[in-house]
Amino acid sequence: MKKIQSKVFQLVFVLSAMTAASVSMADVSVVVNPSSPVSSLSDKDLKRVYLGKATTLPGGVSVTLSDQTFGSDVRAQFYRMCCNVSAQQARSRWAGILFSGSGQPPAEVGADKEVVSWVAGNKNAMGYVDSTMVDSTVKVIKVLK
Repeated sequence: MKKIQSKVFQLVFVLSAMTAASVSMADVSVVVNPSSPVSSLSDKDLKRVYLGKATTLPGGVSVTLSDQTFGSDVRAQFYRMCCNVSAQQARSRWAGILFSGSGQPPAEVGADKEVVSWVAGNKNAMGYVDSTMVDSTVKVIKVLK
């Protein structure tokens, strides 16, 4: 009987963990100012700009990047999905770029609402938000699932 109870407990635990993981993995939308000529972006180009390997988008379009607050779930999810690195690894990479004088890290703007507002108010801005937070003041150029 104890063996069955133990197996049932293990099954419930695993199912609960899977449910919690799926709930926390919402889609992340990459957004730009509506006046931006960019309408889509490849995975490669997105990764290049967010890891400091490029300062412009295809076609020479200038871009000013934003980041969410360090430690936020959306930021961690974005870097994992976009760049296959942790938020800490991305932060360390940007620290090296800043130290070498070869670039500026993304502006740390805040959470979803602040990013949407910042992108909407800045012509060359790009950021990322939980897809449920997108509104008509920004343009979605990529959805990370």
